[in-house]
Amino acid sequence: MMQRGLALLMLLLATPVAAAEATLEALSQQIAANPKDKAAFNKRSQLHHKAGRHAEALADLETSCKLEADAQIVELCMMEVTEYAKVYSLPR
Repeated sequence: MMQRGLALLMLLLATPVAAAEATLEALSQQIAANPKDKAAFNKRSQLHHKAGRHAEALADLETSCKLEADAQIVELCMMEVTEYAKVYSLPR
């Protein structure tokens, strides 16, 4: 009974991880097809963050910011990038 419960727990934990990885892969393919898709970079950044991959999250967030057309939004977004890098002790 204990092993069955453990197996079920492992399955439940693996499913969201597998779904997130599949979504990351789909976003990576979308970005490869359209390297100026700021929304895809932003979403992939969020998924990397949730997975604890902060350097990858930062890179995608910065790219997303740089693809923004409005200079004021770029400036605000880059302030967020700088803050994120500080919080996670990442080089910039």
